[in-house]
Amino acid sequence: MARIHRDAGSTRYLIKGMKSLQGKKPATFGEVRHFYDHYEKILAETDVIIGRQYEEMIGRLSTDEARLDRQLQENIARQTIAVDKNLEELRERIAGAGNFFTRFGRRVHYWVAVSRREHHIHSPFAGITSELKSVQARKADHIRNKQSAIQRERDNASASYQFLKA
Repeated sequence: MARIHRDAGSTRYLIKGMKSLQGKKPATFGEVRHFYDHYEKILAETDVIIGRQYEEMIGRLSTDEARLDRQLQENIARQTIAVDKNLEELRERIAGAGNFFTRFGRRVHYWVAVSRREHHIHSPFAGITSELKSVQARKADHIRNKQSAIQRERDNASASYQFLKA
């Protein structure tokens, strides 16, 4: 009785000639044969599996997007209250100023604070804003690339099948 210790050269040739499907390449002749015999079913499963993977990624990114957006809005609301309170204190200091020069200096300080209001509200949260934009961009990329990823997997399966058929 013969014992086989390694793959035959023809089996290695077939395995090397096949493209990976869903991140895996067949490792044995049985897997190659299974792929060839069940090509249509595997092709249909590939559409479903890759589509589901992309939907899961998009769902996770949507959750992250909602969380970051909520966090950003809450932080901006708190910061707006603090900045507006500071502006109100500056107005009160203007009203309480005694002479012209003090009042003028406080008005200039107030005008500068008003002109930089949006900056003071949004700048502490630049990191969250950047992360939110990054998540939104990745989500848009996944949505845009979903069909091409499915088609790429179909093409890999088709190329492997054509290689085996030849």
